[in-house]
Amino acid sequence: MAKIRITRTKAAFVSGTMVLAGMGGTLLTATPAAAIGWCNSTTAVRLNFGEWMGEAQIPVYRTSSSVTRTCQMSKGSNSSAVGALQRTLNKCYRENLSVDNEFGENTRLALIRAQKNSGVSGDGVYGPNTRDALAHYFKPVTPGYDDCSRI
Repeated sequence: MAKIRITRTKAAFVSGTMVLAGMGGTLLTATPAAAIGWCNSTTAVRLNFGEWMGEAQIPVYRTSSSVTRTCQMSKGSNSSAVGALQRTLNKCYRENLSVDNEFGENTRLALIRAQKNSGVSGDGVYGPNTRDALAHYFKPVTPGYDDCSRI
């Protein structure tokens, strides 16, 4: 009788462990659709300001087959997208960054100030919430003047 209980206990333990291991693997695995790519390029966005048209370079994640504005940048990033962010921070938030496409400590600190000024969490990471909150730099493509606006 004792041998049967031990065998049943071992079987219950093994099957319980297998179930938990399976659940753990499922709970900790992110789907590819949930991943946010690193901003590696820019795309032009045009905006009509009434009497003139402006164009902003917005950071994007670009692959050979798609482009999405849902991307992120943080300290250590290096791309033309970082340069676009640095221009926006200089023109719209009165920063004095070198536009060198390098997301260093100065860019991180400037982004934190801009995030706080725009009403989002000042974490120094550019992502979808920051993209939507920041005013972006628009240069004129028809006779007009520089301006900053949300997209």
